[in-house]
Amino acid sequence: MILNDVSVFTLAQNGTGTVEAVGVPGAGTTTTPPPPAGAPGGGASSPGMGPIMWLLPVMLVVMILVSVMGSRKEKKRQAELLSSVKKGDKVQMLGGVIGTVAELGETEIVLRVEEGKIRFAKSALQGLVRPTVASGTVEAKPEAKVPV
Repeated sequence: MILNDVSVFTLAQNGTGTVEAVGVPGAGTTTTPPPPAGAPGGGASSPGMGPIMWLLPVMLVVMILVSVMGSRKEKKRQAELLSSVKKGDKVQMLGGVIGTVAELGETEIVLRVEEGKIRFAKSALQGLVRPTVASGTVEAKPEAKVPV
């Protein structure tokens, strides 16, 4: 490959639509027609990135607010749950262990389970287990006739 001594050229365009070839031998100034008004880069009617640049920060702020409000609700619910637990309540812990509260401490709960007692951190309390009201009889459902 043979390189000429003038191998680099640059195109420069000014606002009048003329293009100058710099560094190209024998090249002069050429005139190009201006782009149509609706074409990209032509005219002031293209909105550009303006709306997107405003939308992204607004969406970010909304997501942060939703996250903070959700965690605030969860902390409030957990505090109410911890204050309402008393000895003898049936509770479920985060690991899925279900037992009856035997002792309550400042930071710990002791549960009575089938095989003995287990000590948990009070923050591991997931919820109270409500006994379901079940009647002693089982009602039979009438058979539904399915049209054939």
